[in-house]
Amino acid sequence: MSTVQSLINDVSQKINALETAQALYSRQLSPDFSTFDYINTDELGLVVFWRLCLILKEVMLSKKAF
Repeated sequence: MSTVQSLINDVSQKINALETAQALYSRQLSPDFSTFDYINTDELGLVVFWRLCLILKEVMLSKKAF
């Protein structure tokens, strides 16, 4: 039971620290966003997204980019 209470206390402290940091530095931090807000998530959009990722990976592995 003490481990559960310890975990709850630890999580509570971390949440409080996060809320404090957000309150103090929110002007300097970027707003919350999701990458998927900017990606077309239908089947064709995801195919294009992953194709671009694979092309970038191939370029980086072949070291053409450097």
